[in-house]
Amino acid sequence: MTDVRERKLSAFNFPNKRRLLKTITIFLVLFVMVAPVLFASPVRGETVVATISLGTGPASPIASGIDVDPLSNLIFVADSANNVVVEIDGHTNTVAATSPTLDYYGPYGLAVNPQTHKIFVTDTDIYGHSTGLVSVLDETTLLRVATVGLAGNPTQVAVNPVTDRVYVEEFTGTAVDVIDGSTYSVLARISVSCAAGTDPSRCNSAGITVNPVTNKVYASFTTPTCCPSSGYTSVFAIDGSTNAVTANVTYADWLLASNRIPFGLATNSETNMLYAVSGPDISLYIQNSDSLHVIDASTMSIVTSIPLGQNNSTMGVGVDEATNRIYAGHGTVFVIDGTTNTVATTVQNIATIGVAVNPATSLIYVSGLGNSVMVVAGPSPSTHATRTVVACDPGSAAVNQAAQCAATVTDTTSSPTAPTGTVSFTSNSSGTFSPSSTCILNPASSSASSCTVSYSPNVGSEGGHRITGTYGADSTHFASRGGFNLAITKRSTSTGVSCTGHSSKFTCTASVSDRSPGMPLTPTGTVTWTSSSTSKKSAFSPPSCTLNGIGATAGCTTSYSNAGRSTSVTITARYSGDTDHLGTNGSTTLTT
Repeated sequence: MTDVRERKLSAFNFPNKRRLLKTITIFLVLFVMVAPVLFASPVRGETVVATISLGTGPASPIASGIDVDPLSNLIFVADSANNVVVEIDGHTNTVAATSPTLDYYGPYGLAVNPQTHKIFVTDTDIYGHSTGLVSVLDETTLLRVATVGLAGNPTQVAVNPVTDRVYVEEFTGTAVDVIDGSTYSVLARISVSCAAGTDPSRCNSAGITVNPVTNKVYASFTTPTCCPSSGYTSVFAIDGSTNAVTANVTYADWLLASNRIPFGLATNSETNMLYAVSGPDISLYIQNSDSLHVIDASTMSIVTSIPLGQNNSTMGVGVDEATNRIYAGHGTVFVIDGTTNTVATTVQNIATIGVAVNPATSLIYVSGLGNSVMVVAGPSPSTHATRTVVACDPGSAAVNQAAQCAATVTDTTSSPTAPTGTVSFTSNSSGTFSPSSTCILNPASSSASSCTVSYSPNVGSEGGHRITGTYGADSTHFASRGGFNLAITKRSTSTGVSCTGHSSKFTCTASVSDRSPGMPLTPTGTVTWTSSSTSKKSAFSPPSCTLNGIGATAGCTTSYSNAGRSTSVTITARYSGDTDHLGTNGSTTLTT
């Protein structure tokens, strides 16, 4: 590893150089993206461990858009048959949720930013139809929070979680669009040109990936030569700081020999290697190289092209940075040893278009034709996967009422040990953690540790508070993240009424008290007075009054008259509530 690379790693404040834990912002302390420098030796071989049905409906023509949030261990799939995004729970390998219909021609590319909990989904079907939109979904709800319009048809998409930039390839625009992941504005449109001597009108997108350590973006575009039986693919390096194309490399495979099916490009940010697919063979029409191309990203030169055997093409590709294994395939998944650049093994009969890898669990998720995702177990990483569960007590609290939020971090491997280190808490709303937003784990069992912080929702923050706990990893455990939806309500009140006087003239006082646990707030607002008397001479002056007071109780006064014969009258004070208090009624009975 060069001195330059060491400086880049230290710039992200990695606490443990055996894995690349990136410091994203002061609010998200640590985030696992990649893997140990010392790669693990295989303990288990690659085998299919689950087939996850995405639901009913027609067989999906493509399901390439697939990505993993390694901290929450959630997998997201663009289901183009049903125009939805499907969420898979990586702990159980089952479908956990499905988004509302996106009203798309077909969800195509998909990428997740684990820092912001946002999912970016592009819209283009295999026939080239598109709304030109990129939809932004909230990971916790799968609801669409924004759309971004582009000049061309958006296809593949990649995210840099460090800079919060989103990169989208246009299918026929020969360009890469740069989107600000927080404002959802288009910052730049980077134009590229396909290889010389090829047909520029057919220069189409063929995969995009990001190295967050070097802040480099790699986008591939492919085009045929003058004759329809051959072509070239060019991979362009883009500087994420300047949005300028700095280099490119070209290889002799034409990826779009058939319909507009997507293709893969992947990077290992630990080794700074790129992996580019060869595309499918089309019988009697085109024969591609049937190889996986390994590119040194530092020099943008092909290191080697790994032969996979005749008619063994590649379309999707993913990298497990924890084990330095590369997974590429079409009808068969080829497992490449990244150290030797040789085929280590194969997994047969998997229709592969999209590949996503969780480096914490070394589980590989393969999407393709049909309504299912195949799960392949890779070699066990030397660093143990964890699961973080957050629970708050009470589960529903009032503003200014503290809830105790505990994070439990469990080692989910077959030989578990208790995780050590810290958990950092954040809220998507307004509140205060104490004694701080970080707590130190204490062993709870041989496989789990826990710690607790107190959370007080601020005044005016009624609604849902998403409390997130992020475990920052230790030397033998991966980071993970969990969340809890804490319901925050207005504070409860009680209203008391007292009246003094005699005959038909009284002075009545309403006292409104804050009754919720925690630090009380002084009730504000108005009290409206009513009487059960049917006499037209019954009256309040004034008919409503404004509360005044300090501490937990506030009050106000009115005068009541009820000229006429003596009778029993119920006097009622109705408090309407305020920003942070619920309304209540109180009453008393008078004899006039």
